[in-house]
Amino acid sequence: MQKVKTTLLSALLLSSTGLFAQWECPSRIGGNLKPFTASFPNLTWAGEFTTTAGSTGDYAIGNLMAFGALDYSTEKTTFYVEGGVKGWKRLDFNGYHNEGHNFGLREAFFQYRGTTQNFNIGLRSTQGDDPYLINERVAGLDFKQTIGNWNFRALTGTVMNRFARNGTFCTLGYLYNIVPGRERGMLGRHFGETNLAMLTLNYRPGSKPSTTDEFVGSDGLTANTGDFAATDEFANPSKKKAQSLFKLINGGALAYTEFGNLIATKALYSGLYTEVEVAGITLKPEIVLQSASANQGLIWNITAQKEITWSNQQQTKVFGRYIGLVQIDSAAHALNSFSNVFAGEVLRMDANELPIFQCGIKHSIPSIKTSLKLQAALQTGTPRGYVHNEWLPMPTISRLQEYDMVLSKNFGDHVLMNAHFGYMVYPQMTSVYNYVTNKTPWGKIEMRLTF
Repeated sequence: MQKVKTTLLSALLLSSTGLFAQWECPSRIGGNLKPFTASFPNLTWAGEFTTTAGSTGDYAIGNLMAFGALDYSTEKTTFYVEGGVKGWKRLDFNGYHNEGHNFGLREAFFQYRGTTQNFNIGLRSTQGDDPYLINERVAGLDFKQTIGNWNFRALTGTVMNRFARNGTFCTLGYLYNIVPGRERGMLGRHFGETNLAMLTLNYRPGSKPSTTDEFVGSDGLTANTGDFAATDEFANPSKKKAQSLFKLINGGALAYTEFGNLIATKALYSGLYTEVEVAGITLKPEIVLQSASANQGLIWNITAQKEITWSNQQQTKVFGRYIGLVQIDSAAHALNSFSNVFAGEVLRMDANELPIFQCGIKHSIPSIKTSLKLQAALQTGTPRGYVHNEWLPMPTISRLQEYDMVLSKNFGDHVLMNAHFGYMVYPQMTSVYNYVTNKTPWGKIEMRLTF
């Protein structure tokens, strides 16, 4: 079996020179669930195969992934489990190569949906009500109580390396970390080592929020076609009502913390956030106070998005986001670990790289189920977190930059092809304490078959 996997992966790499491998594994499986038989409509299933291959610099990576999902749902409850297997191979053009395979879970949870209450327990893709702090797979509890237009939410759980979005199963980041020597967020290997907890009080004057998931992406431009989302970006959009000059969509307050014996610096986060429409532009401002010993700071996040539907039903989305840090203590830097902003397809700028700027434009053509996205992600502040000799001055480190183009095409209801091309600027480690600025193109091709 291992020989078969190796042969398949080698063929995949040889047929895709100049392409790059995927970082993580968002799936579209939840939007394709079908009953096993007409006699058991509550029990549904789906499967998905994903192949990705690519290269940049002096190495190439290919991988195959297979997912399966089971869902048993009634009017108020859901039992859901989704897992899979991946095989991968890395080829270094200097002769080095390695390979392996891994089994893992993406989701395994129970959900209860009451009239005014919602309760989840288990391993689940989780996003906070605010737009910044949590976007992770959490094994734990998530409770929401609705009273009129107010929602109270409490969630807590642990984030483990085995299941995390940036962990060992749903990522290939640890295989091709092209910027070694900089610290990344710590992920525990056992339950209780790296944990989070959040309380939010949210006010929503209008209708219920739309379903979101990790496949939407931090750019706000990717199709909502992933976990439990049946939305199709290529469906013909309905005509919109006349837009008002100002509309409050939601707003709220939060308290958040990360804890566990692997969290080196304990911090408490408190903040305010809102989402409004101003003259047809959606704005999501947020400000968070980070309270920690010798590490006090204000993290602020602002997102702006404009969606245009043309007379021929084609759609254009324009997106911009800036996440900054105001230092209260002179050495303050963002400490949160589970935001998974993932700005950039390869460099994956996040809390460690603040401040960062991200912008993009995406045009979708529903009639041919095709979209084109252009995106840029830039580090705008002073780089930090790199290994250096404390007896020598800090070496000059280049800021991270990435410019991407993504062409997506759906073939029928079950096949999605994504072609990614881009250009990166990043510090390359040439020795333990030395970095040089590297500039390189990159690319990848990805195919998803959902059934």
